Amino acid sequence: MLDGYFPAVQVYFLKPTAHVDSRILKAVAIENSKDVDAAAEIVLSEILPYLSK
Repeated sequence: MLDGYFPAVQVYFLKPTAHVDSRILKAVAIENSKDVDAAAEIVLSEILPYLSK
């Protein structure tokens, strides 16, 4: 799954984002491997709102 990519963030995001495909979360983590804040911002501002439509 997201092993090795921000372990603390992984635990935080897997609960509220259980309906998000883990491949999306992994891609965001890989693309933003040096900036956890950017990864979180993308999930919260782009991915979750899209899924709520």
